[in-house]
Amino acid sequence: MVMRDLYRLIGFIATLAVIIACLGLMGIASFNVQRRTKEISIRKVLGAEVSSILGLLSKEFVVLIGIATVVSLPIAYVLSNLWLDTFAYRINFGMGMMVLGLGFIAAIALLTIGSQSLKAALANPVDHLHDE
Repeated sequence: MVMRDLYRLIGFIATLAVIIACLGLMGIASFNVQRRTKEISIRKVLGAEVSSILGLLSKEFVVLIGIATVVSLPIAYVLSNLWLDTFAYRINFGMGMMVLGLGFIAAIALLTIGSQSLKAALANPVDHLHDE
């Protein structure tokens, strides 16, 4: 009973950490979009498509997520296997589980970034360029 409560607490803390990370990522994405609103508006006036603007805004974040993946995936794999070796009834932990977790985290990150980028790509360029 006590172990079940501990696992629930760890799951809650992990969920809370992912939510806080997504809020930080959304803050960085919205700051990046706000900083580049005139550039986005000029590109839209000159005929850029929404997909190219989404790619332009998301490219930096995809590279950063890729670097974080290359660094964290081997470390997490080794530490998880070391931790699981301490149990008497051990499960086999493969790279499939790591890739599945990576897929979920990447999907959440891309949805967070994509929402801000899509909002900027669909905005009316006149609203941002009328002062110029």
